Amino acid sequence: MPLAVKRVINLKKAIPFIIGANVGTVLEVVILTLIAGKSLAIALVFVYVLFALIGVLIWLPNTNLLFKITKYFSKRMMHVSRERALMYFVVFILIPFFILIFS
Repeated sequence: MPLAVKRVINLKKAIPFIIGANVGTVLEVVILTLIAGKSLAIALVFVYVLFALIGVLIWLPNTNLLFKITKYFSKRMMHVSRERALMYFVVFILIPFFILIFS
């Protein structure tokens, strides 16, 4: 991902590697869940794996569509005001963070 951001490699060619990195993190979560051995954690990791596999099945054959969506949103985000960027940060990062910390 950092190489694609710095334009060392083409983003279109990096998308399958990014999807593969997501699958790698899923496998780490599965291993940690099996070590923990809690029934609720095993149920949650099953849903997490299912969600990741559905994402792979949808996006891996459609890398061109994912590339176009990524380019569209990145161009739109380049023209976002500082106030709106701060609002996104508060709503999508800070509020969930505090909910997790204080719950």
